[in-house]
Amino acid sequence: VIMQRVRNTIKLRETSEMANAMETDRLTKGFNKVGFVQRATDIIVQNPDEAFDLVSTDIESFKLVNELHGMEVGDQLLRDIAHWLSEAAEHDEIYLFGRSSADVFLILLRHDIEHTKKIVLALSAYLKTYSLDISLELKAGCYTTGSEKPDKSVDLMCDRADMTTKSIKGHYGEHFAAYDDSLRISLLKEQDITS
Repeated sequence: VIMQRVRNTIKLRETSEMANAMETDRLTKGFNKVGFVQRATDIIVQNPDEAFDLVSTDIESFKLVNELHGMEVGDQLLRDIAHWLSEAAEHDEIYLFGRSSADVFLILLRHDIEHTKKIVLALSAYLKTYSLDISLELKAGCYTTGSEKPDKSVDLMCDRADMTTKSIKGHYGEHFAAYDDSLRISLLKEQDITS
């Protein structure tokens, strides 16, 4: 009986460690997209009367950092961004963040578009203090959810925030854009034309 309990405890610990590994970004030690989506879903479901801003960020010239300065410098930059976001979470400025892929971070905030813009601009200003010979321009797209919109999965919210971010890439000086359905319709029309 005791041996069975020990085996069950070991199996439970291994399962917990595997789940944690599946939700953790190896580089930043924060959440990866899977972990972010799960936690964001929990927060949104537990607060059905609250609206949220889901932001997807991207650094315009990140590939140049790796090419000109090496992967170690690029990786350190990503860890520094994660640290900055972690401090913002500790000060209750954001609810949650995670790294989706490469230089793309996802952020969940209480809906307040002015506060959300302020956070994006503060992160953008932080990147400008980074001592590299490359201009690090942050782009951020925001999808807002709330009771006025039909329920959407967090994955779909992430996709729409990312779509919004991509809509301002290449537009110098434009750091923030908010999603609206006209963007989706425009992209769908564009897709029809190219198909």
